[in-house]
Amino acid sequence: IDVLVNKGKFFIEDHSTEIGQSPAIPRGAYKINDKIVSLKFPGFQIIISIPSIFYKNLYLIITALTAIICGLFLFKILSFKLNKTDAIIGTVFLFFLPFFWYWSNRPFIENISACSFFISGFYYFLKFDKFKNRNYIFISTIFFGTSLFIRPDLLIMLIPISLFFINNLFILKKKDWLILIVFIFLLVFP
Repeated sequence: IDVLVNKGKFFIEDHSTEIGQSPAIPRGAYKINDKIVSLKFPGFQIIISIPSIFYKNLYLIITALTAIICGLFLFKILSFKLNKTDAIIGTVFLFFLPFFWYWSNRPFIENISACSFFISGFYYFLKFDKFKNRNYIFISTIFFGTSLFIRPDLLIMLIPISLFFINNLFILKKKDWLILIVFIFLLVFP
């Protein structure tokens, strides 16, 4: 991230082949002409580097902050259907899941940030379903689009939500096809 923020490059120079025969390369990165290039999810690198422009070491805590935000939105989602005590218990269980706290303590792992944006989008989608307010679907698609920008494989989890949304459009009004077009546009271009 330091190379991305300070030098504007998406690669790191690697001269370790002069020292050893096979240097260690991070998972999801490839060595191309003595440069280590991350080809995993470039959207996460862009999103995590934007706040680092203002404060150099902010990227170290962004994943932990998104984990906390994920827990808060999960609490709100659980509060829709459960009482407050059960929602608190469910949120505490999320924070005690070993993979959740392990990944949320690693600054360059994109799983928690993508999960946080996805759960935030799902929360606003549920608010749209409950209150039928168009503003909630726009906020939802921005969060869903950002989560797809970070991890494009979340599209698999978004397909059932999209089908439910399309089904609701037929129930609401025919003129709400504009919402569907904007929904698809914001998913593709966050």
